[in-house]
Amino acid sequence: MQPGRLVRFVRADAAERSVFCTAVLSMNAVRLALPFVSVQRIIALSNRLSRRWQARAAGTPDVERAARRIIQAKRFCPLSTCLSESIGAHFVMSRLGHESELRIGVAKSGEKFEAHAWLECEGNVIIGNASPEGKQYVRMPSLPRFVA
Repeated sequence: MQPGRLVRFVRADAAERSVFCTAVLSMNAVRLALPFVSVQRIIALSNRLSRRWQARAAGTPDVERAARRIIQAKRFCPLSTCLSESIGAHFVMSRLGHESELRIGVAKSGEKFEAHAWLECEGNVIIGNASPEGKQYVRMPSLPRFVA
């Protein structure tokens, strides 16, 4: 981290620093867990923990400010994937009391099958991109266990 960034981080609002740090930890934890634990179990644990560790409403950043800090946190998660970023961000947003929905889309081009994940909050994509590199993914239906 460059000295200017460190100074801005220290001077930032405590709630936003908390969002940033929680996002870095959650995205990296999800990435480490994915090879060993099913996505459903990770999401279920994430939902339980976010309810248990609910942030105080008084200092809660709004959706836009929280999303900005989460996007900044992605730079400190070098091995993250769209799935680990989306699940980690889902945890942070749920912890802050913001309704968010994990979206997973699939695409097939020729013999190649691809999947992609992103996070929507209040009807807007806040983490990821619903159609990266111009690819069109067919969104899978939301399942109750994927929604906080």
